[in-house]
Amino acid sequence: MHRAYALSGFFIFQILCLSAQEPINTEQAGCNAQLPSMLGRSVEVLNFGDRINAASHDFNSLVSHDGRWMLFSRGNQDELDRFNSVPFELYYNQFLITEKEGRLLTRAVDAEKRLDLFPHNEQQFKNTMPLSMSSNDEVLLVRVANGFAISVKQDSGFSQPIRLEIDLSDFVHYGNASLTEDGMQLYFSAKLRKNDASTENADIYMCKKEGPNSWSVPMTVAMINSDQNDDFPQISADGQSLFFSSNREGGLGGYDVYYSIKENGQWTQPINLCEPINSSNDDLYFRVSATEPYAYLTSNRPGGMGGYDLYKVLINRPDFNGCKQQPMGMLVTIDASASIDPRGAELEYLWEFGDGARGKGKLVEHLYKRPGAYTCLLNARDTKTGLIYSDQYVQPIQIVYGSGGALIDSKDTLRLNQKADFNANFSEIDGVKPDHFHWRFDDSVVHDSVRIERTFLTSHKEEVRLSVNKFNQGFLDVTSGCVTKLLVIE
Repeated sequence: MHRAYALSGFFIFQILCLSAQEPINTEQAGCNAQLPSMLGRSVEVLNFGDRINAASHDFNSLVSHDGRWMLFSRGNQDELDRFNSVPFELYYNQFLITEKEGRLLTRAVDAEKRLDLFPHNEQQFKNTMPLSMSSNDEVLLVRVANGFAISVKQDSGFSQPIRLEIDLSDFVHYGNASLTEDGMQLYFSAKLRKNDASTENADIYMCKKEGPNSWSVPMTVAMINSDQNDDFPQISADGQSLFFSSNREGGLGGYDVYYSIKENGQWTQPINLCEPINSSNDDLYFRVSATEPYAYLTSNRPGGMGGYDLYKVLINRPDFNGCKQQPMGMLVTIDASASIDPRGAELEYLWEFGDGARGKGKLVEHLYKRPGAYTCLLNARDTKTGLIYSDQYVQPIQIVYGSGGALIDSKDTLRLNQKADFNANFSEIDGVKPDHFHWRFDDSVVHDSVRIERTFLTSHKEEVRLSVNKFNQGFLDVTSGCVTKLLVIE
């Protein structure tokens, strides 16, 4: 309940706002570190299919910020046995790109054939592997024969890769890496060379940029590493979440994806992401999109096209089960009984509520059916003379249902063959606008947008559902809400 008092001349205006329903509860999504299921129904893992994946190995999908194209590497079918005999010493012979046509990705082609992206020569990215890409698609990190290199997107396409001057002389193998969004920190996996020419297990290291192309001595990320292989590091866009794969004890089998967040400058104990992200086989190159509720994964789990395949992970996909019924509106009580006329006239109180409705009396109630900003006007009429004193009080009223969650702003009754507007702008979670909005109508079509338009062709009653998600610090910390609203189409 909200109370507001104001004085304009001798007119006292009191507003009581009563929610028609208890505040909409939000649910905390997440999981614990207990196997076998961490994220449950909030995650779905989908194979890209044979338009993308081949019978050989497909690795490490790098998707553009708008989802229109994707880079990845493909292993040579002839080297499958060699690959499997030396786990994760990656071999590859193609640097591939695929584009989106409508809602489908095209079949992959050699990236060198795309002169608008890779214009210099067909050998520009030969014997390289794409490792990470900035969220604006401007900086591409690749692995080259003697280390790591970056290519910057220019008007004519990506530049020739420039090797990062990092001292890797202590390592016998360095394979996978990820660059922070600002380009100042590089996380990479490597095997340290022993004096007896043998090697340690793979660990994750970090080095910092110190000059135009000079880097600090690599330092091990101690909290992340184990006594087994820790590899395939992927740093989030904000630098606060680190994903990697490890075959340490306690996993589901093969290499599992683990997750750590940075707190007070230190990485926390890694958490196994469990099923369905992890499987009994190898799960690698887990990367969360900076702009969409998706992640991407490489895995050789059963049911694929052969070898290692590329997968798309739908994170916290909208769950429309158990949606709460949206309140019918906000009931507002307006009280002007303390107002007086200095001339002693008997007055009639006339209200304009700002949504087209009107009311009379010192104490009135009005149901606002839609959230929004309204201007409520109080006029007074002298009952003897008929004189009207206009705009004796002007009061802005902000209508927001409950204390947070999903909220559908639309008309309750819609007309046939006319566009109807559906707006989720008034949704709030913990006082903050959600990150993602998902609408579902009776035709089961899901729309992902804060605002949509629909046209209905038949008279009926329609139930619309809205699911919203807000990602807090870290991948697993998600707050969500869901409401449903009944519409009448006539």
